[in-house]
Amino acid sequence: MNDVVTLIFSKDRPLQLDLTLNTYKRFSIDKEYGEPIVLYTTSNNEFEKAYDNLKEEHPEVKFLRETIFKENVINTLSDSKYLMFVVDDCIFTDSFSLKDIIRELESNKKYLGFSLRLGKNTTYCYPLDIQNTIPYFSTLENSMISFDWSKHGQGDFYYPLEVSSSIYRVGDIKSIIKLFYFSNPNFLEHGLASSISLMLDKPFLLCYETLRAFCNPVNLVQTVSSTAKRATRFSYSPKELLEKYKAGLRINSKNFEGFTPKGCHDECELYFIHKDNYGN
Repeated sequence: MNDVVTLIFSKDRPLQLDLTLNTYKRFSIDKEYGEPIVLYTTSNNEFEKAYDNLKEEHPEVKFLRETIFKENVINTLSDSKYLMFVVDDCIFTDSFSLKDIIRELESNKKYLGFSLRLGKNTTYCYPLDIQNTIPYFSTLENSMISFDWSKHGQGDFYYPLEVSSSIYRVGDIKSIIKLFYFSNPNFLEHGLASSISLMLDKPFLLCYETLRAFCNPVNLVQTVSSTAKRATRFSYSPKELLEKYKAGLRINSKNFEGFTPKGCHDECELYFIHKDNYGN
């Protein structure tokens, strides 16, 4: 049994997924503790070929082609105690320790999970275009803090179950997701958020004082969410980024090292470098 499975959802974003994987490997200081698995789907053969290439560039990552999404998710969780959800526009910006996170979660059953996308700096809620209500924080060890997500407030701190960059107990997640139907990550997150009343016995959420990951919403690859906020400052179509990937370009992760956005989502310009020069 693996202690942690890192489940990464991806569709038609090989170039952005490459950035997610590179920054995950860069900043997860004990990444061997969490098995990374990419559950992916594509809309055409061009994208499929790009994912085949990604498999060769990231041999340490397990890639699973999506068939029946709910069954795929449940089967992936079957051999682990903890789960880290990630999406393919997530970018990791600073070091985090899965061992420290799990140790803290195991210290108190009232902790629901650990969010890498929250911190004292996350003052703005991008999807709702509002200022977050900032909760009272309790200071813990290893630059960690906790807060009560069940208190009344608006914004990201009161949305504790999400799929972009958070760690939960597999038992908790499986007890919820068996109750509703979902066929993609958006429906999965909606179902989790709608079921949060089942988790009121775990009213506390953990995070670092400063976030360790954020999502860069520069494009959409789904049409199922009517509330998704489209990029307004920087926009790159999946097709445009696919052509860059095929040309050997990669997103330069160095531009995001130590970057501190004001929220869980922040539109950022992408800078490209040829894969032969990556890391130089």
